[in-house]
Amino acid sequence: MMEKHTKIPKLARKIFLSMDATLQTFTREEFEALGGFNVYEDLMKKVCHREIDGENKATALATADRKSDPADFKEDFRKEYSGCEINVSDSKKYRKFLQFKQAYLDGAGPSTTSEEMTVTETVQTVDPFTKKPLQNPVRNKTCNHVYDRDCLKNIIKLNNRVRCPYVGCSNKSRLRMEDVEEDDVLKMQMMRNQNEDSD
Repeated sequence: MMEKHTKIPKLARKIFLSMDATLQTFTREEFEALGGFNVYEDLMKKVCHREIDGENKATALATADRKSDPADFKEDFRKEYSGCEINVSDSKKYRKFLQFKQAYLDGAGPSTTSEEMTVTETVQTVDPFTKKPLQNPVRNKTCNHVYDRDCLKNIIKLNNRVRCPYVGCSNKSRLRMEDVEEDDVLKMQMMRNQNEDSD
């Protein structure tokens, strides 16, 4: 059962990439005619629902397993699992989807302000360690800074006491791979910028 749920992050990433490719291919009007964000939002809700449900089942199994009487396992599991709620809006993936949607809606028209354009222009695309373009951006969950995943992994192997290299960063913890997550939104923005540059 758990193997099935390890595919969910990859599926969520594919939804993001598919949505971004669609947004780059079609005009906003064509995109809306195809169902717009509603299609992708429904997919993302289903993926997040499945993920939360899997986590709830795993928690219910672990709790039922700790009970002393094996004869009551099935009933204990049923009680634990039936008490679980699924609120998709609690999902980090769903919130990330909503942020991406909002960023697109805010910047996808003539109403883009100069302030928003400045923010767009300062999207970080260089790894702070190597000063080379990011290939696989990961974001630190603590301080929100971005690094290249492969570079960070190598740096940590060489020095497991390394800290965030950004000047003035308040995060004093040593960097660990468990503390970073893939930044799909940044990756899509970088891809979009590359496509615009090649046009």
